[in-house]
Amino acid sequence: MTTLPRTALAAWCGALVRANAAVYRPLLGTPPMHSEATGDGRAVLLLNGYGASGRVWPHDLAECGRTVVRVDARGTGESCGRTAAFTIADLADDARAVMLERGIATATVVGWSLGGMVAQELALRHPEAVDALVLVGTVPPSPAMELRVLRTSLAIGNVVLRGSSDGFLRALSDLGGPGATHERPERMREIATAMRGSRLTWWAPAMQGLAAGAWRGPERLRRIAVPVTVLHGADDPIVPLANAHRLGELIPHARVEVLDGVGHLLPFEAADRFLAVVRGAAGHGELEGVDHPAV
Repeated sequence: MTTLPRTALAAWCGALVRANAAVYRPLLGTPPMHSEATGDGRAVLLLNGYGASGRVWPHDLAECGRTVVRVDARGTGESCGRTAAFTIADLADDARAVMLERGIATATVVGWSLGGMVAQELALRHPEAVDALVLVGTVPPSPAMELRVLRTSLAIGNVVLRGSSDGFLRALSDLGGPGATHERPERMREIATAMRGSRLTWWAPAMQGLAAGAWRGPERLRRIAVPVTVLHGADDPIVPLANAHRLGELIPHARVEVLDGVGHLLPFEAADRFLAVVRGAAGHGELEGVDHPAV
Protein backbone atom coordinates (compact mmCIF):
# COMPACT_ATOMS: atom_id res chain seq x y z
CA MET A 1 0.00 0.00 0.00
CA THR A 2 1.50 3.35 -1.06
CA THR A 3 1.39 6.66 0.81
CA LEU A 4 -1.82 7.97 -0.78
CA PRO A 5 -3.99 4.91 0.03
CA ARG A 6 -2.56 4.81 3.57
CA THR A 7 -3.46 8.47 4.06
CA ALA A 8 -6.97 7.89 2.67
CA LEU A 9 -7.47 4.86 4.93
CA ALA A 10 -6.37 6.86 7.98
CA ALA A 11 -8.77 9.67 7.11
CA TRP A 12 -11.64 7.19 6.67
CA CYS A 13 -10.91 5.49 10.00
CA GLY A 14 -10.65 8.88 11.70
CA ALA A 15 -14.04 9.91 10.33
CA LEU A 16 -15.65 6.72 11.66
CA VAL A 17 -14.09 7.25 15.10
CA ARG A 18 -15.29 10.85 15.29
CA ALA A 19 -18.81 9.95 14.17
CA ASN A 20 -19.11 7.12 16.69
CA ALA A 21 -17.64 9.20 19.51
CA ALA A 22 -19.96 12.12 18.79
CA VAL A 23 -23.00 9.89 19.28
CA TYR A 24 -21.92 7.57 22.09
CA ARG A 25 -19.34 9.42 24.20
CA PRO A 26 -21.93 11.77 25.80
CA LEU A 27 -23.96 8.69 26.75
CA LEU A 28 -21.19 6.36 27.88
CA GLY A 29 -18.46 8.68 29.15
CA THR A 30 -14.97 7.35 29.84
CA PRO A 31 -14.74 3.85 31.33
CA PRO A 32 -12.71 3.28 34.52
CA MET A 33 -9.27 1.84 33.80
CA HIS A 34 -7.92 -1.24 35.53
CA SER A 35 -4.25 -1.79 36.24
CA GLU A 36 -2.09 -4.00 38.42
CA ALA A 37 1.28 -3.19 40.00
CA THR A 38 3.96 -5.41 41.50
CA GLY A 39 7.39 -4.77 42.99
CA ASP A 40 8.97 -1.46 43.93
CA GLY A 41 11.56 0.96 42.64
CA ARG A 42 11.68 2.76 39.29
CA ALA A 43 8.42 2.21 37.40
CA VAL A 44 8.01 0.17 34.22
CA LEU A 45 4.68 0.70 32.45
CA LEU A 46 3.50 -2.12 30.16
CA LEU A 47 1.14 -1.32 27.29
CA ASN A 48 -0.27 -4.46 25.71
CA GLY A 49 -1.09 -5.37 22.13
CA TYR A 50 -4.25 -5.78 20.11
CA GLY A 51 -6.97 -7.75 21.87
CA ALA A 52 -4.81 -8.62 24.88
CA SER A 53 -5.07 -7.58 28.52
CA GLY A 54 -2.24 -6.43 30.75
CA ARG A 55 -1.61 -9.98 31.93
CA VAL A 56 -0.15 -10.97 28.55
CA TRP A 57 3.50 -10.33 29.40
CA PRO A 58 6.25 -12.72 30.55
CA HIS A 59 5.91 -13.47 34.27
CA ASP A 60 9.64 -12.77 34.72
CA LEU A 61 8.95 -9.03 34.49
CA ALA A 62 7.66 -9.17 38.05
CA GLU A 63 11.17 -10.10 39.13
CA CYS A 64 13.04 -7.31 37.35
CA GLY A 65 13.52 -5.25 40.52
CA ARG A 66 11.15 -2.48 39.45
CA THR A 67 7.56 -1.40 40.03
CA VAL A 68 5.85 -3.09 37.10
CA VAL A 69 2.46 -1.67 36.10
CA ARG A 70 0.24 -3.62 33.70
CA VAL A 71 -2.60 -1.70 32.09
CA ASP A 72 -5.80 -3.24 30.75
CA ALA A 73 -6.66 -1.11 27.72
CA ARG A 74 -10.28 -0.20 27.03
CA GLY A 75 -12.34 -3.25 26.22
CA THR A 76 -9.81 -5.76 27.57
CA GLY A 77 -9.27 -7.53 30.89
CA GLU A 78 -10.98 -5.71 33.74
CA SER A 79 -11.42 -2.52 31.68
CA CYS A 80 -14.40 -3.99 29.90
CA GLY A 81 -16.91 -1.22 30.49
CA ARG A 82 -18.75 -0.17 27.32
CA THR A 83 -17.22 2.88 25.66
CA ALA A 84 -17.50 4.95 22.52
CA ALA A 85 -14.89 4.74 19.79
CA PHE A 86 -11.49 6.01 20.89
CA THR A 87 -8.17 7.13 19.47
CA ILE A 88 -4.56 6.19 20.16
CA ALA A 89 -4.35 9.55 21.94
CA ASP A 90 -7.22 8.49 24.22
CA LEU A 91 -5.35 5.30 25.12
CA ALA A 92 -2.22 7.34 25.84
CA ASP A 93 -4.22 9.61 28.14
CA ASP A 94 -5.64 6.50 29.86
CA ALA A 95 -2.10 5.28 30.51
CA ARG A 96 -1.10 8.64 31.95
CA ALA A 97 -4.19 8.63 34.18
CA VAL A 98 -3.19 5.20 35.54
CA MET A 99 0.27 6.56 36.36
CA LEU A 100 -1.15 9.57 38.19
CA GLU A 101 -3.60 7.42 40.14
CA ARG A 102 -0.68 5.34 41.35
CA GLY A 103 1.47 8.34 42.15
CA ILE A 104 3.97 7.57 39.40
CA ALA A 105 5.56 10.70 37.97
CA THR A 106 7.68 9.03 35.30
CA ALA A 107 8.24 5.53 33.96
CA THR A 108 10.08 3.43 31.45
CA VAL A 109 7.30 2.65 28.98
CA VAL A 110 7.25 -0.68 27.15
CA GLY A 111 4.78 -0.94 24.28
CA TRP A 112 4.14 -4.07 22.23
CA SER A 113 2.35 -3.96 18.88
CA LEU A 114 -0.70 -1.70 19.37
CA GLY A 115 0.77 -0.80 22.76
CA GLY A 116 3.86 0.47 20.96
CA MET A 117 1.69 3.02 19.15
CA VAL A 118 0.22 4.09 22.48
CA ALA A 119 3.71 4.33 24.01
CA GLN A 120 4.86 6.67 21.23
CA GLU A 121 1.77 8.85 21.65
CA LEU A 122 2.26 8.93 25.42
CA ALA A 123 5.81 10.22 24.92
CA LEU A 124 4.47 12.92 22.59
CA ARG A 125 1.47 14.02 24.66
CA HIS A 126 3.04 13.64 28.10
CA PRO A 127 6.82 13.85 27.65
CA GLU A 128 7.30 14.48 31.36
CA ALA A 129 5.86 11.03 32.08
CA VAL A 130 8.33 8.99 30.02
CA ASP A 131 12.01 8.52 30.81
CA ALA A 132 12.69 5.77 28.24
CA LEU A 133 10.82 3.79 25.59
CA VAL A 134 11.04 0.17 24.53
CA LEU A 135 9.00 -0.40 21.36
CA VAL A 136 8.35 -4.03 20.42
CA GLY A 137 6.99 -5.24 17.08
CA THR A 138 5.22 -1.99 16.34
CA VAL A 139 4.78 0.71 13.70
CA PRO A 140 5.07 4.49 13.23
CA PRO A 141 1.96 6.57 12.50
CA SER A 142 0.35 6.58 9.07
CA PRO A 143 1.38 7.08 6.31
CA ALA A 144 4.81 5.81 7.43
CA MET A 145 3.41 2.55 8.85
CA GLU A 146 3.50 -0.52 6.65
CA LEU A 147 0.91 -3.17 7.43
CA ARG A 148 -0.66 -5.95 5.42
CA VAL A 149 -4.11 -4.91 6.64
CA LEU A 150 -6.14 -7.94 5.53
CA ARG A 151 -3.49 -10.49 6.50
CA THR A 152 -2.91 -8.83 9.87
CA SER A 153 -6.62 -8.58 10.66
CA LEU A 154 -7.23 -12.23 9.80
CA ALA A 155 -4.19 -13.47 11.74
CA ILE A 156 -4.98 -11.56 14.92
CA GLY A 157 -8.71 -12.16 14.55
CA ASN A 158 -8.08 -15.91 14.58
CA VAL A 159 -6.47 -15.50 18.00
CA VAL A 160 -8.73 -12.99 19.72
CA LEU A 161 -11.91 -14.71 18.53
CA ARG A 162 -10.61 -17.89 20.18
CA GLY A 163 -12.28 -20.66 18.16
CA SER A 164 -11.57 -24.22 19.18
CA SER A 165 -8.75 -24.99 21.59
CA ASP A 166 -6.61 -26.55 18.87
CA GLY A 167 -7.48 -23.78 16.44
CA PHE A 168 -6.57 -21.12 18.98
CA LEU A 169 -3.15 -22.66 19.64
CA ARG A 170 -2.43 -22.95 15.93
CA ALA A 171 -3.46 -19.35 15.32
CA LEU A 172 -1.30 -18.14 18.19
CA SER A 173 1.70 -20.13 16.97
CA ASP A 174 1.28 -18.59 13.52
CA LEU A 175 2.11 -15.19 15.03
CA GLY A 176 5.51 -16.44 16.14
CA GLY A 177 8.71 -17.09 14.27
CA PRO A 178 9.64 -20.40 12.65
CA GLY A 179 10.85 -22.00 15.88
CA ALA A 180 8.35 -20.51 18.34
CA THR A 181 6.49 -23.71 19.17
CA HIS A 182 9.22 -26.31 19.27
CA GLU A 183 12.08 -24.12 20.55
CA ARG A 184 10.13 -22.30 23.26
CA PRO A 185 7.25 -24.63 24.20
CA GLU A 186 7.11 -23.43 27.82
CA ARG A 187 6.89 -19.81 26.69
CA MET A 188 4.18 -20.62 24.17
CA ARG A 189 2.20 -22.33 26.92
CA GLU A 190 2.64 -19.25 29.08
CA ILE A 191 1.32 -16.80 26.50
CA ALA A 192 -1.49 -19.18 25.52
CA THR A 193 -2.62 -19.40 29.14
CA ALA A 194 -2.45 -15.62 29.52
CA MET A 195 -4.40 -15.01 26.32
CA ARG A 196 -7.01 -17.59 27.30
CA GLY A 197 -7.48 -15.87 30.64
CA SER A 198 -7.84 -12.39 29.14
CA ARG A 199 -11.35 -10.99 29.07
CA LEU A 200 -12.25 -9.27 25.80
CA THR A 201 -15.45 -7.50 24.80
CA TRP A 202 -16.78 -8.28 21.34
CA TRP A 203 -16.36 -4.70 20.17
CA ALA A 204 -12.81 -4.06 21.42
CA PRO A 205 -10.89 -5.45 18.39
CA ALA A 206 -12.97 -3.33 16.00
CA MET A 207 -12.46 -0.19 18.10
CA GLN A 208 -8.73 -0.84 18.46
CA GLY A 209 -8.42 -1.42 14.73
CA LEU A 210 -10.12 1.88 13.96
CA ALA A 211 -7.90 3.70 16.47
CA ALA A 212 -4.76 2.24 14.89
CA GLY A 213 -5.99 2.99 11.39
CA ALA A 214 -6.73 6.62 12.24
CA TRP A 215 -3.36 7.28 13.90
CA ARG A 216 -1.38 9.82 11.85
CA GLY A 217 1.60 12.16 11.92
CA PRO A 218 4.96 10.34 11.70
CA GLU A 219 6.91 13.59 11.60
CA ARG A 220 5.86 14.20 15.22
CA LEU A 221 8.15 11.38 16.34
CA ARG A 222 11.14 13.69 15.82
CA ARG A 223 10.10 15.41 19.05
CA ILE A 224 10.78 12.34 21.18
CA ALA A 225 13.88 13.12 23.22
CA VAL A 226 14.19 10.12 25.59
CA PRO A 227 16.27 6.97 24.99
CA VAL A 228 14.39 4.61 22.66
CA THR A 229 15.07 0.96 21.87
CA VAL A 230 13.15 -0.62 18.99
CA LEU A 231 12.97 -4.43 19.13
CA HIS A 232 11.65 -6.36 16.15
CA GLY A 233 11.55 -9.97 15.07
CA ALA A 234 13.13 -10.56 11.66
CA ASP A 235 10.40 -13.13 10.95
CA ASP A 236 7.40 -11.15 12.22
CA PRO A 237 4.55 -12.39 9.99
CA ILE A 238 2.18 -9.47 10.54
CA VAL A 239 4.28 -6.35 11.23
CA PRO A 240 6.91 -6.01 8.48
CA LEU A 241 10.48 -5.33 9.58
CA ALA A 242 10.51 -2.12 7.52
CA ASN A 243 8.50 -0.48 10.33
CA ALA A 244 11.37 -0.89 12.80
CA HIS A 245 13.78 0.83 10.45
CA ARG A 246 11.31 3.65 9.83
CA LEU A 247 11.00 4.18 13.56
CA GLY A 248 14.78 4.29 13.74
CA GLU A 249 14.84 6.99 11.07
CA LEU A 250 12.04 9.07 12.58
CA ILE A 251 12.97 8.99 16.29
CA PRO A 252 16.22 10.81 17.08
CA HIS A 253 18.95 8.48 18.36
CA ALA A 254 16.63 5.45 18.48
CA ARG A 255 18.46 2.12 18.64
CA VAL A 256 17.01 -0.62 16.42
CA GLU A 257 17.68 -4.25 17.29
CA VAL A 258 16.50 -7.04 15.01
CA LEU A 259 16.27 -10.58 16.38
CA ASP A 260 16.71 -13.38 13.85
CA GLY A 261 14.24 -16.26 13.89
CA VAL A 262 11.77 -14.30 16.03
CA GLY A 263 8.20 -13.39 15.09
CA HIS A 264 5.51 -11.15 16.57
CA LEU A 265 5.55 -12.88 19.98
CA LEU A 266 9.00 -11.44 20.71
CA PRO A 267 8.66 -10.95 24.51
CA PHE A 268 8.05 -14.71 24.78
CA GLU A 269 10.15 -16.00 21.87
CA ALA A 270 13.22 -14.00 22.95
CA ALA A 271 12.34 -13.53 26.61
CA ASP A 272 15.90 -13.34 27.94
CA ARG A 273 16.89 -10.62 25.50
CA PHE A 274 13.62 -8.75 25.98
CA LEU A 275 13.99 -8.76 29.77
CA ALA A 276 17.61 -7.60 29.53
CA VAL A 277 16.60 -4.66 27.33
CA VAL A 278 13.79 -3.66 29.71
CA ARG A 279 16.11 -3.84 32.72
CA GLY A 280 18.72 -1.81 30.87
CA ALA A 281 16.22 0.83 29.79
CA ALA A 282 14.76 1.11 33.30
CA GLY A 283 18.24 1.40 34.74
CA HIS A 284 19.35 4.05 32.25
CA GLY A 285 22.61 2.20 31.81
CA GLU A 286 24.18 0.12 29.12
CA LEU A 287 21.94 -2.64 27.85
CA GLU A 288 22.66 -5.92 29.58
CA GLY A 289 24.11 -8.89 27.75
CA VAL A 290 24.33 -7.30 24.32
CA ASP A 291 24.75 -10.23 21.96
CA HIS A 292 22.66 -9.06 19.04
CA PRO A 293 24.03 -6.24 16.88
CA ALA A 294 22.00 -3.12 16.27
CA VAL A 295 20.82 -2.99 12.67
